[in-house]
Amino acid sequence: MSGSTGTQDADGLLGPEGSRDDPMSMDGFQRPVVPNTRYGSYDDVLAELQTRDRTLYNAFTGKDLSSLPLDKLKDLPGAIMINCPADILATLTKKQIVEILSKVRLPPMALRRIVFAQGSDALLNPNTGLLKAIKDKLAEIMGREMPPEEIDDERLQEIGDREQIEELDDEMSMERFEPMPLAAMRALLGAVQQSTDDGFFGPMTAWDQAKFQRLGVLLAGITSDDVEQIPRAVFNDVTAILQEHSRLLEPMTKMKLLDRFKRINGAPSTWTEDILIKLGKLFSRLTGMDCEQISAPMIKDNIAEIGKLKFPRDSRCPEKLVRKLVAENYDFTVPDNLAKLGRHLIKHLPNDVANDALAAIVAALEGDPTNAQLQHMKDRFEMFISDVARKDMCSSVRDALLPQDGNVRPQDLTSTQVEEAFGSAPVAGCENVFTAEDFRNMNRQGLCEAAKNGNFQDLTREQARHVVDSIRECDGQIGRQQIEQLGAVGMRGVGTNDIRNIPVDDLAEEMDIIATAAREMRPATRREIVRQLFGGGQRRGNMTDLNRELFQAFPNRMLKEQNIDDLIEAATETEFDNRQARYIFRQKFKDQNEISEDDVRGMGSAAAGMRRDDFDKISDDQKLGCIAAMEETGRGNMRCRQKREIAKEVLLPRLQELSTTDCPLDGLSIAEAAAMAETAMQLPLDTFDVSNCDASILETLLCSFGELDKSILQGSHPRANRRRIAKKILALKGVETSGTIGTEVLECLGNLEDSLEAEDIARIDGDALEDRLPNMKKHCLGRDIKQAVVDRLLEAKETTLDDLAMQELYNDLALLVPKDKVEEMDADALQYHMVNEEALDNEMDDDSKFWCGHDRTEDDNTDEREQKQELVRRAAEGDADAYSVTSKRRRRSTSTTPTSDILVNGGEGNLQFTADQLSSMTGETFLEAIENLGVICGWSDEQEESLLAKAKETDVWGSDITAWDSAQNALLGCIAKGFSHSDLSTMNLDDNDDVYSMAQHAGWNTAQTQAALNRYLSQTSKTTDALISSDMVSLAHFMCGMSPSDMGNLDSTELQYAIGEVGQHDCFTVDQLKAMLAHMKSEYGNTPSAWEEEDINEMGVVIAALTSSEMQALSDAQRQAIDPVAFSVMQSEVLQALTPDQLNVLDMLQALLIPNSSLSGLSGEQRDAILAAQYNNEEVPSTTDDNGVSATTFSAITMVMATMAALLTM
Repeated sequence: MSGSTGTQDADGLLGPEGSRDDPMSMDGFQRPVVPNTRYGSYDDVLAELQTRDRTLYNAFTGKDLSSLPLDKLKDLPGAIMINCPADILATLTKKQIVEILSKVRLPPMALRRIVFAQGSDALLNPNTGLLKAIKDKLAEIMGREMPPEEIDDERLQEIGDREQIEELDDEMSMERFEPMPLAAMRALLGAVQQSTDDGFFGPMTAWDQAKFQRLGVLLAGITSDDVEQIPRAVFNDVTAILQEHSRLLEPMTKMKLLDRFKRINGAPSTWTEDILIKLGKLFSRLTGMDCEQISAPMIKDNIAEIGKLKFPRDSRCPEKLVRKLVAENYDFTVPDNLAKLGRHLIKHLPNDVANDALAAIVAALEGDPTNAQLQHMKDRFEMFISDVARKDMCSSVRDALLPQDGNVRPQDLTSTQVEEAFGSAPVAGCENVFTAEDFRNMNRQGLCEAAKNGNFQDLTREQARHVVDSIRECDGQIGRQQIEQLGAVGMRGVGTNDIRNIPVDDLAEEMDIIATAAREMRPATRREIVRQLFGGGQRRGNMTDLNRELFQAFPNRMLKEQNIDDLIEAATETEFDNRQARYIFRQKFKDQNEISEDDVRGMGSAAAGMRRDDFDKISDDQKLGCIAAMEETGRGNMRCRQKREIAKEVLLPRLQELSTTDCPLDGLSIAEAAAMAETAMQLPLDTFDVSNCDASILETLLCSFGELDKSILQGSHPRANRRRIAKKILALKGVETSGTIGTEVLECLGNLEDSLEAEDIARIDGDALEDRLPNMKKHCLGRDIKQAVVDRLLEAKETTLDDLAMQELYNDLALLVPKDKVEEMDADALQYHMVNEEALDNEMDDDSKFWCGHDRTEDDNTDEREQKQELVRRAAEGDADAYSVTSKRRRRSTSTTPTSDILVNGGEGNLQFTADQLSSMTGETFLEAIENLGVICGWSDEQEESLLAKAKETDVWGSDITAWDSAQNALLGCIAKGFSHSDLSTMNLDDNDDVYSMAQHAGWNTAQTQAALNRYLSQTSKTTDALISSDMVSLAHFMCGMSPSDMGNLDSTELQYAIGEVGQHDCFTVDQLKAMLAHMKSEYGNTPSAWEEEDINEMGVVIAALTSSEMQALSDAQRQAIDPVAFSVMQSEVLQALTPDQLNVLDMLQALLIPNSSLSGLSGEQRDAILAAQYNNEEVPSTTDDNGVSATTFSAITMVMATMAALLTM
């Protein structure tokens, strides 16, 4: 196997002689079971129990636990179970032990003591033993609670959106079902490995298949270390047994299983059908290169089973499998054959194959119209065929309605033509071959009927707003019936004013649809929804019906008006942000003296609000469990400094207490290590010293870091720190400075592979690197790393960038090609992958895009912008229609006039077109592309002038901008910054959502914001004191055009509702900030040092208006709560008033956002304190780091304005 690493013996496998120590000696759990004094003496913990629970105390002092009722077992303290004498533990009944193992969360040491106290007959008796009782209990739990592994057809239809389905797929894949605590399973696995002399199984290295079979589901507790202990002779059979319980296995265990499976069975090209069957569900984790090696007949013969598998989204395996089937002449026109293809294979079918397959299904349905199986098959194919295939099928719809000769325009179509076009499309989702401008001009009655017929499956927000307009015009209102007709796809286009006019009862009743649509709605629209349902202390809807997007529209004031128990119930269903979580958690426990692990778990996502001080209310034996619970429910919503304090002041001391070695991490069990990655990553980096720690614990922990989302990793440590962690992983795997870095190492690195250095990239196995390209593409990489990736691939393949084999990789490779190498790419292939796939989309989420600006040097960020422009320039020279994977063409030079395909898919790379080139595009091209061009910022004055001149042409919108409606203005987006303030004074700016489409972008001058604001007030007949929160949110940067005196007239309550969004704009003057701060003081009092942390956080830049003395008087916790954006506009004299100690405890991002201009007036000690905060108080690199920071230079610390503006446009 290419790139595999790991400890091996002479024939590549560990035999019995290579087994680990006898499990009886692990963690000091030798029989007879002895107390562990690391937790204190038994008398001490018993005395503590006396004051806490008399029932438990009496049972222990009476030395008989058998009388404890089952519902009392959940209150057992972990410390006393660890310290309890063995003869007392032995009084537990089998029924009690089953209850404890399956339901009670105790420390792993406590669970092992309980299990190891059992004799062999009590544990292994086939009729009455604990092992049988536990397996029966697990079967009951799994039968009742096991979540579905796949999304069923009904749910697929209900969701309807492929992107959401794939996101749900990812969530389901990441969610490991745990019918009982993993530590309990591992305790049992350890117990049965006691000596055969005492009637147990003995070490795993000597087990036969029957012993593995007898353990059954309990094998799900197997560790990655255990995988190497499975005897070679039975390994394939044991793998088959484990596949039955794959939902319960940890990711690292699956990876080790596959790695060893390939070592034992050799290259996939040699596998027999029997081997393939034994591999089972692990097949879905094969690399693309593995799948390419499997013989085509083998794939064809087993396609029914392969088609049922759920492959990771970025897996290259399905694509390779489909190619094998095509080469094997698999008949894609036979419905029975098509039924064997799962959706992960369907989306990789070539255009012509997908077209033929769907035509065959439709033909079969015509002959058997009531066949439900055929209908489900049709729905599945329509939903999951690739975008390229869909576009190919749908092109006929647009060509039939709007011939390319231009003689028929959208406004010329009759209502019948519009309705029939969408109703008779060859495949669902054909509406996307029409632009938002097409929809704006289409017959409203036709759109209305098409919507009522359910013909729209995948509308953009701008398309959907015209469908909403058509329904409103048809029916005169938007109410319950119209919401149901529009569905979640259509409701994306509903506006803020619509929400105000929908009857509240209808709004509440249809929240399932509205919540799904809210993901695509404008911030003001989401805010208006929660205002209508929950504003003013009213409760007109069910809080548990809301989702993350709607909860994040809750301002603090509205949150405080809600019942705390209702908020906690909602937190168990959806995700709150850190600000909200901190409020809810504090309110719940402010008057309680004790907090338990169950309490934390019961808080749902609000557990992310735990502070360091909350752990003072938690007993020592529950602290690790509480940290794990906090992460399980609050992952991704905790602040860096918050995690850092908990890690250093709670987690580290606790681990030092528990560890019997020099390595604190040895105080963790494997299960605990896997459960607290986000917090553990904030431990001092020298904690992860490879030479000192137990390898299995360290591997579990380090590999779990790589499983964290990219944005969590970026927000946890600067790249220099992450590189230190990546180096520790390489050292753990034995490849720190030399040796091949293979698939197993890359799997462990996960998202930390973005922290490898160029010399590390050069050592990656070529096949393994190719397989990781889809993930590499999504990383925020510097130029040198991109260059290293491309160089390594070319070296491994012994080829050039324009070779056919490399052309096939352009979708994942293009964004990694350095700008000076783009010219070597094949232009036709590049255009094909750019236009038909996502070659120029790195698929980063908003958080990752934000962090990326701070994760690299300014030079690297500039280089990437130029690289994208070079890619678009090169793609524009090609011809996608001429691209072929079977023949190589001579490069050609085509017209440099931008085409709609290039403009729609080129993103910010379109900035490479000159003003003259933009002027040369046709009016039709402009209309097809404007929805995409308007979201691009960074146009030069000349480019903006050319684009606006194009919009004013007669065959586009005409020269009279006063005649343009607000929807047209909205499409301009960032381009609208090219209008003069005089133009803005005459435009139609009367719709909140359309105004936001322009105002969300930064970079307006004062005259423009004043003109736009006054025009909005004039057209809506409002005054500043009458603005409500959704108005302020919609005005966004236009709020910066308001005078300080007018800001003083704003309604304080409404500003409080809106401050979370208004406070994110960095265009306000000091006087404007002071005017808004006065409103906050009128609500919260004149003493900021008495304000709650979450209120300070919500104010954003407004808090920057505090005086030096007010800022200095804040507590460290309050300063850490300040939104980082406030530090980008904070006055120098305010920063100068802070001591080095106060600056040193800032959050990493707060320190990063302090601009260079504010640093010059600071003392050397203050600058050093800020620098230390940027590196989480770890070692500061002596040379310039990726962030552009060093101990002696602060060049390029931030790109605040550009990065924040980019984030706010999302």
